[in-house]
Amino acid sequence: QREVRTAISACHIDVSVPPPNDTLQYYDTSAVSALSRDDFERRWEEQGRVAEERHRANKRQAFLEEVVQTHRRFVAHHGNVKRLREAVCKQVKGWHKNAEKARDKERTERLAALKDNDFDKYREYVKNAKNERLSELIAKTDGYLTSLAEKMAKSTTGVNDKLKLDHEIFETGGKDEAA
Repeated sequence: QREVRTAISACHIDVSVPPPNDTLQYYDTSAVSALSRDDFERRWEEQGRVAEERHRANKRQAFLEEVVQTHRRFVAHHGNVKRLREAVCKQVKGWHKNAEKARDKERTERLAALKDNDFDKYREYVKNAKNERLSELIAKTDGYLTSLAEKMAKSTTGVNDKLKLDHEIFETGGKDEAA
């Protein structure tokens, strides 16, 4: 049997598994047998407590690391949201500023056209302004100017007719009236 074991151990390729005849040298039973059963149980319980405390400490450490990572993600996310909100607000302010500049430019051009007595250009600006009060004022002014022009035309034709009559009367010397 010894020769067979020696042959098997010589042929044994797996280094991690010891050959069967050398198994006894890996276990030292003298240290275990020197401890009493109570000492062994006390050591066993102590090792269990230490392992349990280590496990609890590792779980707590992992939890705290997760809290820190969550905090960092939270701060980063809300920092991005704040930056985006500020960018949108800046763009909205810019748009309103540009719109106000355009309105001011149009108003100055409209007033310049009015000062230059360029009424066609002024009417075009008023039409594009979409200002109801200004359009209403222009419409009333047009109405007044039209009625004034009609009255002036009527009065001038009446005066011209009178002048014609007076002119005819003077030419005929009043003969038409006597007859």
